[in-house]
Amino acid sequence: MAVVKPLYKTGDKFEISAYRSISLLPIFAKIFEKAMYGRLSQHLQTNKILAPEQYAFRKGKPTEDVAFRLTVCLNLLTKSYTLEEYSVIYQRLLTV
Repeated sequence: MAVVKPLYKTGDKFEISAYRSISLLPIFAKIFEKAMYGRLSQHLQTNKILAPEQYAFRKGKPTEDVAFRLTVCLNLLTKSYTLEEYSVIYQRLLTV
């Protein structure tokens, strides 16, 4: 169980928006969380449960890649390409 404490940021100390909350966890909870994360992550990867398009919180899949793919897709919508050009672009997107 976590203990939630307010942490002062800046501004008027009587305004609630001048604080942010932090959670203090016991060391056992942190160790347990890391162990469960490792096991769950391995299970999801081994059994190919996550879609290839899942980027957030995955090793080797930074969110910058999905931003790049989205940018390319939006550019495709605004331009005209031949079927061959679309095929080349699609194959390149699959490698990102």
